[in-house]
Amino acid sequence: MIIIKLLLFLVLLAASLYYVVHFVTVAHYSQLVITNRDQEIKITRDKYGIPTIIADSFEDSLFGLGFAQAQDRLWQIHFRRIASAGRLSSIFGDETLGMDKYLRNLGYLESSKRILESMDLRTRNLLQAYADGINQGRQSLIALPIEFQLLQTDFPEFTILDTLNFFKFYVLMASLDIQFETVRNEINQVYSKKLTAILGSIGPENMYHANFSMINDEELQEFSKNLYKHYSQRDIDEFKATIEDFEVMPQFAGSNAWVVHGNYTTTGYPILANDPHLQNSMPSPWYQAKLKLKDNYIQGATLVCVPIFAAGRSKLFSWGITILYSDTADFFKEKLQYQNGKLHYLFKQQWFPTREVIEQIDSKGVIHNVTYHFTGHGPIMDYQIDRLTGKGVPSSANLSLQALIHYDDFSVFNLITEFQLGNDFKAGIYNLRKIISPNVAMVFASKQDIGFVPMGKFIIREGNPNTHGLPKEGWTGENEWLGFLEEEKHPIIINPSKGYFATANDRLFNQNSDHYFTHAVCATSRGYRLYEVLKEQKKVSIQSMMKLQNDILDAYVRDTIKYVFLYLDKSNAKHNKFIDVINKWDFQLTGDSTRATLYMIFEDIYSQTIQGLTIYWQRGYLFDSFHFKNLENFSINEPWCLNLLNSTQPCLDNLQTSVEKAVDKWEKIQDKRWETQHQQFFPHGPFGGKLFGIFNKQIPYRGNRRTLATSWLEMKRDSFRGMAGANYRQIISMRPEDDGLYIIDTGTSGNLLSKHYDDQMQLWAKGEYISMNQEQVDTLILRPQKKKSDL
Repeated sequence: MIIIKLLLFLVLLAASLYYVVHFVTVAHYSQLVITNRDQEIKITRDKYGIPTIIADSFEDSLFGLGFAQAQDRLWQIHFRRIASAGRLSSIFGDETLGMDKYLRNLGYLESSKRILESMDLRTRNLLQAYADGINQGRQSLIALPIEFQLLQTDFPEFTILDTLNFFKFYVLMASLDIQFETVRNEINQVYSKKLTAILGSIGPENMYHANFSMINDEELQEFSKNLYKHYSQRDIDEFKATIEDFEVMPQFAGSNAWVVHGNYTTTGYPILANDPHLQNSMPSPWYQAKLKLKDNYIQGATLVCVPIFAAGRSKLFSWGITILYSDTADFFKEKLQYQNGKLHYLFKQQWFPTREVIEQIDSKGVIHNVTYHFTGHGPIMDYQIDRLTGKGVPSSANLSLQALIHYDDFSVFNLITEFQLGNDFKAGIYNLRKIISPNVAMVFASKQDIGFVPMGKFIIREGNPNTHGLPKEGWTGENEWLGFLEEEKHPIIINPSKGYFATANDRLFNQNSDHYFTHAVCATSRGYRLYEVLKEQKKVSIQSMMKLQNDILDAYVRDTIKYVFLYLDKSNAKHNKFIDVINKWDFQLTGDSTRATLYMIFEDIYSQTIQGLTIYWQRGYLFDSFHFKNLENFSINEPWCLNLLNSTQPCLDNLQTSVEKAVDKWEKIQDKRWETQHQQFFPHGPFGGKLFGIFNKQIPYRGNRRTLATSWLEMKRDSFRGMAGANYRQIISMRPEDDGLYIIDTGTSGNLLSKHYDDQMQLWAKGEYISMNQEQVDTLILRPQKKKSDL
């Protein structure tokens, strides 16, 4: 009896403790808050906790957005701002000191400070209103979220500089060319430049589906005639960039987006779809919201810390984005030496002193003074990320980084919001060409028109295009950035004759374009699949767009598996087993497919037979481009094939052995379904591996990195856990009576105890959506404080 009473007491105590912690840490959506704004602002919430901010002015709506995000995502806001500023060690100590050194080494913080100093008044007022909203939202909380309590830290006032730093940081982290150049440099440490070009897909002759691009030759000639140039290998060999009237310069990501014209839809109005792909996290990197003004609105997804709707709609327009792989950064190999105690770099046979910047990094009260050196190209990267530990470590590679992110862009916030809230469709689109970065591909629609615009500058380079995908010799002066492509030459596609436009991190142009902007850019299977399906459909409906966004067919495997079969031994039982199983596969990576599991095991094993290369090559675009092209032109003996048996046909041996090992491994698995082997994992930062993983989430999933319903595998051998994918999906019909559809992968709240922590996850995993116009169930009023003159 005593034991029963004791257990009952403990249960009641635990329930009471949960209730108290929930009450003081989870935001209250229905209340009255006094603010320092001049006008009343309302924040209503639907059953998923998604906020609608009702305000008289855009400035007030951003205040409300900041307030709502502070209620839901305060720890995420804080973690993002200290990470992007290289201040993690102020909380975590020496454990993250190397990471802070690396982040500050990237060199974008100086640009953020310059932008803040010279910011125009309108932009300053907008960003300050957003920051004020975050700070007021923090003050409205009874207690800080659990993460702050566990780490015994506070939330200092949020500033405009925090927004600028995080914006720069995220743009740089999403720059695919930096990742690819790093991987290609690793390849070049093992192989010759010729073999590096083959394995690293440099030049169209080394790419799979090299002729496939977002903008085809006909569209390039129609919408930007000055950029069309017929490709020939001789032109590459003799190429020398020249300056004409270009501007003088001062010095695990992906996405799908497509739009269909109203002439080709069942509604008679354009329909737009978008699903940006970022690394999974708890909470989601995306935050859904609606800003409702007197005569307009914006609704869609923002990145917390940055008050820009990257994807969404307004009263008149809709838009979606993908990362535009347009080569926005370069690494330069530098020759360095000390002269009279000061570091110098060689450039055109002369030695120049580096510019020194001393950064103070606080590691739990201990100040570390770190000196960074800059050449004429940019910061010398004295630190890098150790891929085994994920920590920042010293580097002796003597590489400097030159990137668009180092340039001061004072117009990006104004130009984007002016387009989204504007009335002049074409003027807004054409003004987006003024943006320096981010480099994104944007599809857009009005009630009558559709189109595409590439945002961000295109860099004109000296040097042979075959060097564009690799670190360049910085001392010769022969590989320099010459300038930017003139704005009027940016290809803007409006109402293409085919009736649609799609982008999925593909090559913007094929080889027939001037300046060789995409000479080291691979096509993607997702873009190929999008165009394949859209070309076949006579009329597109909202339902067919939903189906396409959740498509899980691997088109590259479908088209090339016959070459694998061709090189297998039909007298080998395991080879025949593989052929029999895969022959009955429809190439759909459904959750219940056992055949998809066999193929993925084979590909994982086979990718490891390319000797000397890391998993970052094996599980990315570069492997796909090399592998599927190599299957079409298979050779039994190549220098990259692992040869453990001193064979005369190591490539063939590797292919056949990989099939045999895959069959062996597959047959030993009790539950062979793809969804049991492959689950999407959502780690919490920084508590992903702590407290028994209670902050983390994991859910069975489908697809792979090549399917439209995308799932990128983590960079660990023999693991099929998904670490990135379509964290946000939207489908928007421009027919006035149609509600838009959207979904994120977790939930609105970042608070573990909130019912909105993961209440969209199951719907997202099933490929379902929620309406953008839900019934509002909670109302919070932000009321201006009465002035003395009003009393």
